[in-house]
Amino acid sequence: MGVRLFDLNEVALAALLHDVGKLLQRGSGIPRGATHGEFGRVFLGELGYSEAVCEAALRHHGRGRLGQSVAEAEFPTTLVTYVADNLASASRREETQEPGFDPAAPLSSLLNFIRLEGKPTPMERWAYRLAEYGGEEVDSYLPGPASSVEADPSAYRTLKEGIVRGFEGLGDPQNVNSVMALLERYGSYVRSSTARADTGDISLFDHSRVTAALAVCIAGHLNATGAEPTLSEIERGDAERFLFVRGDISGVQSFLELIS
Repeated sequence: MGVRLFDLNEVALAALLHDVGKLLQRGSGIPRGATHGEFGRVFLGELGYSEAVCEAALRHHGRGRLGQSVAEAEFPTTLVTYVADNLASASRREETQEPGFDPAAPLSSLLNFIRLEGKPTPMERWAYRLAEYGGEEVDSYLPGPASSVEADPSAYRTLKEGIVRGFEGLGDPQNVNSVMALLERYGSYVRSSTARADTGDISLFDHSRVTAALAVCIAGHLNATGAEPTLSEIERGDAERFLFVRGDISGVQSFLELIS
């Protein structure tokens, strides 16, 4: 039986919220006035989250910039979030090496990457309108031509104001399910990365929950083994820490049509 090193609920919260500053930064009038890590740390601190959660938001990129280097981390939760974030970010497919960022880039649809054998590559690309998830209109769930969709600054501002109100109104900010519901509502159509080299088909919500799942697996494994939570130990690639499950629900439509 290993020594319990981590509070897994705190790890889940730190990983879920590590990028919340991106929405706050993009929805502010001074998007480059501070890093998204700094935006996140201040916001989470004002909400009363633990120092470990706040530090993970600030240092999860591991930059050498003063005050933001992961090497200076005080809490091992930050190291776990840093490694989980790198693993989750590796799922982004890069098409080009074009430098810089495009703040107006919308979330790309997965349909852009479907290639049918023998069919020409479609010229039109598809993207989602920047808005809350969960609207009553069916069209709000569907992508449109990317040429007519742009991540408008006013839409980012509306989402920022909405998520701030949502967090301020949470009965229990430590409840992971409540936090996930807020991130789903306000982050499902927000592009996780606006880098031009990124295909941009992963939302802020999906990136955050994948990071949280990986972080909890890493922390849970360290709890079980009692291994020292150093960066080299956390980054180990030979440790069996993850189990990926794929489900197949083919045929479900025929079953549903039989229900009277």
